[in-house]
Amino acid sequence: MIRRNPWIVYLSLSVLTIILLCLTCPTALKLRWNDETLYYTVARNIFEEFNFYSNHYLSESLIQVGYPTKDTHLPGYPLILSLGFGLFGVSEKTPFLVNYILSVVTVFAIYRTGEIVASRKVGIIASLIYLFYPTTLILTHSAMTETAASAVIAIIGLLFVSMRNGIPKGLLLAASIGLAYLIKPFLLIFLPVILVSFLIFRSSKRVSTSLSLLSMFGFLFVTIFHAFLQNREFYPYEATTILATPGLFDKLNLMFANIGHNCQRLFFMPWRSGEKLTTLYLSGLWAIAIGVFFKIKSNHCYSKAVRLLTIASLSFLGVLVAIFTLYNYSAWRGTRALSFVVPLLAVVVAIGLDRIYPKLFRVQTTKFQRISIWLTWVVLLFLLLLSNRATFNQLRTSQIRQYSALQTANARLERIVETHKLQPRVVMSSGNFYYAVDRYPTQVIWTLPHSLDDLKAIKNRVSVDLIELRSNSNLFRENQHKYGTIEALDGTHQLIDRQDDFYYYVRTP
Repeated sequence: MIRRNPWIVYLSLSVLTIILLCLTCPTALKLRWNDETLYYTVARNIFEEFNFYSNHYLSESLIQVGYPTKDTHLPGYPLILSLGFGLFGVSEKTPFLVNYILSVVTVFAIYRTGEIVASRKVGIIASLIYLFYPTTLILTHSAMTETAASAVIAIIGLLFVSMRNGIPKGLLLAASIGLAYLIKPFLLIFLPVILVSFLIFRSSKRVSTSLSLLSMFGFLFVTIFHAFLQNREFYPYEATTILATPGLFDKLNLMFANIGHNCQRLFFMPWRSGEKLTTLYLSGLWAIAIGVFFKIKSNHCYSKAVRLLTIASLSFLGVLVAIFTLYNYSAWRGTRALSFVVPLLAVVVAIGLDRIYPKLFRVQTTKFQRISIWLTWVVLLFLLLLSNRATFNQLRTSQIRQYSALQTANARLERIVETHKLQPRVVMSSGNFYYAVDRYPTQVIWTLPHSLDDLKAIKNRVSVDLIELRSNSNLFRENQHKYGTIEALDGTHQLIDRQDDFYYYVRTP
C-alpha cells in the first residue's frame, strides 16, 4: 500500500508532526524571548517598507556605529517571516505558523533524503529522530532561527544526495547555503565542506558543479550579502572581543582560554540540566553514526550515506571549534548551535538502527556484544527521555520568566505614554524589548548609556523623545550629582512622572 501510494507517508508524517506540535504548544502564541522581538520588528520593517534596519538599539552601538543600523543578526529569518506576514497577515502568531510549516518541510526533506540513501523505512526513522530531538519541538514554538536553519540544512542535504552533479546542482546549493548563511552565519561552513567533499569523492562533473557553486555564491555575496554586512549593530559577543584583540598571539591566547572556560562550564554543569543531557545524547548519536561509517564505508550501496555523513561531520567539527574558541557554551548557545547537524545526522543514525546494528544479531556474536548493544539502546533511550523533559522544562521556564519581564517593562512605560498622551518615536528604556513590538514603529534603545557624555553622543545621533531611568542607574546618579536636581536630565529632558523607583523624562522642545 505504501509503495503504491508514497503520499501516505507524507500525510502520516504531517499528522504526527501536527499532533506533537499541538501537544507541546504553549497556551498563547506570543513573543516570549528578547531575540524574538528583534526578528519580529526587522521582519515587519522588511514587509512594510522593505527596510532592513532595526527598531532595537544598544547605546554602545549608537555611539560606535551610528543611527540607523541593521540588527546584529543577519536578515535571513526576518526575510522568511516577512513572507509569512504577506500570507497570514501581520500578527505575533505569524512567526509560529511559519515555523510550523518549516517544521513539516524539514520532516519531508529528511524523510526523502533517508529514502534516497537507503529506504523509506530509514527515512521514517530519521524523521522521528529529528522530531524527538530534545530542542526540536520547544524551539519550533518560538520565533527563533533554529527551525528555519534546520529546514535549510535538510534541503541542502537533500539536494546534495538527490541531484546529479552539474551546473543546476551547484546553483541550487549556492542559493541554499546563501540562505543558511543569512539565517545563521556559522552555517557558511557548508560552502568549503561541500567543495572539499567534491575533492574527496571523485565523480563526473564535479568541477562544473564546484565552479557553478562558487560563481553563484560569489555573485550573491557581491550583489546582496555584502550590503547586509554594512552598517550593522555592534554587539559585544565573546567573538567580537576576541577577534578585535590586536596581535595574533593575544588572539590565540584568548581562544585557548575560552576553550578552557567552555570545557569547565560543560564539565561542571549539573547532570540533570537539559544542556548537559542534550550534549550527552548528541554524543551518543555521533557514536552510532561513527559506528555506521566503519560498517558502510566500503559498501557501494551506501555511498550517498557516506557522503552525507562526511559533510555533516566536517561541518560539525568546524562549528564545534568555532563555538569552543569564540563563544560561550552556556545559556543554551552551544547546545542550540550544535543541533544544526541533526537533520543530516538523523539519516545516518537511522541506517544504523534499521540495517547495520540489527545484523549483529543475525551473525555469530558473543553474549558480551549483544549485552553491550542492548545497553547502548537503553542508555540512549534513557538520555532521550531525560533530556527532552529537562530541556522542555528549562526552556519553557526561561520563556515564562523573560515574557514576564518583557510585559512588566512594557506595561510600566505604556502607562506613562497613555497618561501623558505621548507619541514618542524613539524611547530609551533598559531591557524593554517588547515596546517596539507593541508600539510599532516606535524604536527602543534598550541599554542605558554609562555616563552623561555617552548620552550626549547618542543625542547627537538620534533624538530621544522619552527616557526611563531607575534611581540606582549610573546615569541618574551622575545627573543628580552634576546638576543637584532630578527635575531635568542633562538640560535637554524634563521630568514628567515618577513611578516607584522609575523616573520619566521627555525631550524639551
